[in-house]
This record gives sequence, structure tokens and C-alpha cells, in this order.
Amino acid sequence: MTPVGRLRIGEVHTLLRQEFPSIELSKIRYYEDKGLVYPSRSRKGYRLYSERDIECLREAFRLAQQEFVPLRVIRQRLIEQGLLPDEAVEPATKRAAKEAATTPVSLVAPTEEASTPTSPASPEEEPRRVATVRLIGTQSKPTLPLPGSAGAPSRMTPSTAPATPPSSDKQVAPAVAPAPSPVAPPPPAVVLTAVPDDDEDATLPEGLMTRKDFRDATGLTPGAMNDLVAYGFVRLVADNGVDYFSVDDIELAKDFGHLMRMGVEARHLQVLRRTVEREVELLAQLTEPIVRARRGRTPDDIQNDVSHVGDELQGFRSSLYNAALSDHLRDIGGPRP
Repeated sequence: MTPVGRLRIGEVHTLLRQEFPSIELSKIRYYEDKGLVYPSRSRKGYRLYSERDIECLREAFRLAQQEFVPLRVIRQRLIEQGLLPDEAVEPATKRAAKEAATTPVSLVAPTEEASTPTSPASPEEEPRRVATVRLIGTQSKPTLPLPGSAGAPSRMTPSTAPATPPSSDKQVAPAVAPAPSPVAPPPPAVVLTAVPDDDEDATLPEGLMTRKDFRDATGLTPGAMNDLVAYGFVRLVADNGVDYFSVDDIELAKDFGHLMRMGVEARHLQVLRRTVEREVELLAQLTEPIVRARRGRTPDDIQNDVSHVGDELQGFRSSLYNAALSDHLRDIGGPRP
């Protein structure tokens, strides 16, 4: 029975695919092998992922796919965020392999009175615990792909079968086709369903627009509108089971379309979206005392105070950006007079 609050790897894969449709189950195991997550194990050896483990995987996939951060940097980021321990922890797969390879096997020596031996008569007759594969003409043990992984043959074909039958005193392993080169996953596709056909006589909720009206107002192509929603730059507004676009997103969509025409891809802009979300989170933390101190204050007063703090943060951020941009221009253009 799975402990309460912990999920198995298949359940975690299903959960994370809602946010990262391109990830495969093997990627979760790969991240564990690279030390980016440390799930616990059940008595039968099944991986069990806690909420912290799932958040760790979610942040690792986000950094890898949206910000293109290398794995060694991702690990450091996870440590800085408190999702990973700041120490070298050996992945469970390697620990299990080492234990299987180094754990001695105790055998009971046979006695003279025993009519039938219960253990091997000599060390040479001891059954092998781990099977190995050797290729003729090589000195090292090859690494063969696991069944079901990339490059693993699903069945023997005429092209991969040995040309001649192996002799009785030699063991030849079948040839293995090279693994195909990894292909970058396509961007997520979102089908905008439940958006009603445009009806001139229909009365729309205040502040909402149909798909056609939004497209006419922003000049976006159908593909750009798909990316706008798929990558989370705008969110559809549901009203009575029908999805609409918000009038407040028109200017953002126009800027998005301008960047698309310049050749910028939607996935590159994910970094900016995530940065803005973190800045708002910082604003919420800094202004929490203002929001909680409601005595004698109206909601408008509180919103004005929070907005003022936000303006101050944006001013400081703008100064940081301008300074960094100046350094970048100086580096690519050389010293200026």
C-alpha cells in the first residue's frame, strides 16, 4: 500500500505531463540518476515521491525546458531553493546496484552425512547472480540499451541477425542498431474548444471577447493565438461553460505578435513570464503586513499602498536592467568615447 501523500512514478508522470506534455517516464528516472530528486522506496522497491519531490521535479523540468539551464546548474538552483539537501546524496539506483554487487552471499558447506548436497560443491559451480555479455574481439564489457529504451531492438530482423551461426565454443551477441538522435519535442498544441461561433446578435459578458473578435483586434495568426494560450501568456475566461478572451489582454497580445514577426519564439518568452510571476510573488511577501493591517483602511487605500510599493520595485528593476544592458552593449561594441 502506498503511504498517504506519496505517489508512484507512474502517477507522478501523469501529473507532470499536464504541465510538460513532452516529458517521458524515463526522464524522471534520468533526473534521479543525475541527483536532481531523491524519492524514497517502498518495501518492494517501488519509488515513492513526496510533495517536495514532485515540486523538485516540476522546477527541474521548468528550468530545463523554459530557461535552458544545464543540469549541474539546475541542481544548484534546487539546493538554493531548499528543494534538495546541500550535500552529495547518492541516487537510489546506484546505491541498489552497489549493494547488489558488494553484498556477500553466504553458503552452507555440505556435510559428509548429507545424502544430497544443499549447496554447490565448489565455488566454480556457484550460480551466477549477474549475467554479463561479451562481444567477440573486445576486451571490455559493452553497455546494451535496456528493452524499451531508445536504440533497443524490438525484434531480430534479417539486417541485425548474425551472418553465420555461432560456433559451439563461442558466444556472439546480436548486433545492436545505433540509437537515433534525439529530436526536440514540438511546442504544445492547444485546441481552443468551447469558444462559440461568432454571432452578431449574441450578448457577450462585459469585458470578454470571442476568438474572432480577439483575433481581429490583435492581428494575430491562428498559430500565434495558439502559442499565446499554450504557453500561458493569457488565460481564457470561462463563463457558463464557454471560454472567452479578455479585453485586458489585447495590448499584451499585440506586443506578443510583434515579437513573433521579429522571429522570437514563444518558448523563449517563457523566461520573462516566469520572471514577472516571481516579481509579483516578491511584492506579495513585502506587502503582506500592509494587507493584514486593515483596521480603519478601505480596500482602495490598501491597493494604492501595494501599488506604490510595486512602482518602487519596478523602478529599481528598471535601473538594474539598464545597467546590465549598458554592460552588454559595451561588451559587444567595445569601449565608447
